[in-house]
Amino acid sequence: MENEAVFISAVTGELGGERSHVATDLRTAEVTVYDQEYFRSKGGLLLQLLDDYIRKCAAVIHLVGARAGFAPKQNEVDFI
Repeated sequence: MENEAVFISAVTGELGGERSHVATDLRTAEVTVYDQEYFRSKGGLLLQLLDDYIRKCAAVIHLVGARAGFAPKQNEVDFI
């Protein structure tokens, strides 16, 4: 049986270190991890590309802190 994939998200400047620790712990448990740190937009609608990137994941872990991350552009919100 193939292991499940998990996407981990957090504001890098605030919780990037914690995100890295969670990713390491999950990888130690042989979970496939897609870390936000390695997501790179190659043009196009960012939210659509992110949706495609996490579609293969069984779960999303989002570490929430006091700071906000990226705010989508109106055309990306309209797409959704």
